[in-house]
Amino acid sequence: MIEIIDLNRYYDIGKKRFYALKNINLTIDKGEFILLNGVSGSGKTTLLTLIAGMDKPNSGIVKIDNEPIVKLPDQHLSKFRNQHIGIIFQHYNLLENLSVYDNVATPLIPMKLSLKEIDKRVKDSLKIANISHKASSVASKLSGGEKQRTAIARALVTKAPIILCDEPTANLDKANRDIFLDILNKLYKLKKTIIVSTHDPIFNNLEYITQKINLIDGQIIK
Repeated sequence: MIEIIDLNRYYDIGKKRFYALKNINLTIDKGEFILLNGVSGSGKTTLLTLIAGMDKPNSGIVKIDNEPIVKLPDQHLSKFRNQHIGIIFQHYNLLENLSVYDNVATPLIPMKLSLKEIDKRVKDSLKIANISHKASSVASKLSGGEKQRTAIARALVTKAPIILCDEPTANLDKANRDIFLDILNKLYKLKKTIIVSTHDPIFNNLEYITQKINLIDGQIIK
């Protein structure tokens, strides 16, 4: 499903070159649960943004379903990302003045679906994320855990087969971390391909992890 070949992302600062990612090669099959481990600054978030097509590498290839996404024009890339990738951000990125329902429905706007289909998809996603009871609540009034579950529902609503999670438990207490792990387990059973970027040790012993990728200074360490 995802193939990464000789991927490099660097920044030139003065006369020095800083590598956020260096010579990354990785293959991820459909339905895998991938754990990206590493301290802050190791390159985890950069790798996720490149997989999502939200940034472009200096060299190398990212393929999703054999489609080299780096070569896609921005308009086509946005459409491709909307159909293939759901993203759960560390800081949720919700529209604070909109309701939970409207936040979850937002990614469906470009898809030109019927109102009936939109309603069904939103309600199904809210149910999986265990946030249906807050559908009419304004996002700004939610707790951190409720915002996280809203973000999960939003990532699911387009039926994207790939779910990317960037430090998803960084702002959660233990009870909400446990809820999040239960939801991830549901998504794994739904055959989603899941990539979690984290340095939270709570993930290390999950029985459904298929690959652990350790990143240090932008390089994969076996």
